[in-house]
Amino acid sequence: MPLKLTLKDGSQVESDSVYDLLEFYEKVSALNGRGDASTTSKKHASNVKDLDLKEAPRKLLNMLFVAAEPVDTGNVAKSFGVTPRGIGGTITSLTKWGKQHGLSKKQMLVRGRRSNGNGHNVRTLALAENFRKMIKEGKVPGLKLDT
Repeated sequence: MPLKLTLKDGSQVESDSVYDLLEFYEKVSALNGRGDASTTSKKHASNVKDLDLKEAPRKLLNMLFVAAEPVDTGNVAKSFGVTPRGIGGTITSLTKWGKQHGLSKKQMLVRGRRSNGNGHNVRTLALAENFRKMIKEGKVPGLKLDT
């Protein structure tokens, strides 16, 4: 059920996410008369509907979905062709997408550590079991994986 935010000028903005409406309200409030709020609301309303998952986060979800065990973040980074710290943008993009669907980072991803064969601790990443179940059952709106 879409939520509605009514502005002072009578225009309305709809979204399925409270977070998006709050973010939009803060941006419009920050204008302080420096722009036309109705124009801004129309621009943002089109962005609110853009709930598509970008290519890199989709690739990450595919990788984690097919993995039976948590995946080393170093291996994830290698598959993306970046350094281990380079996957942060992908995770941020996934987190932002999840918020649009009412999911927190902790509801989607489980981070951990384990020892590798050389005795070093490595960071791991996996899908949260409940999120994995939601994906299997097709209950995540706007998400179709290539599995």
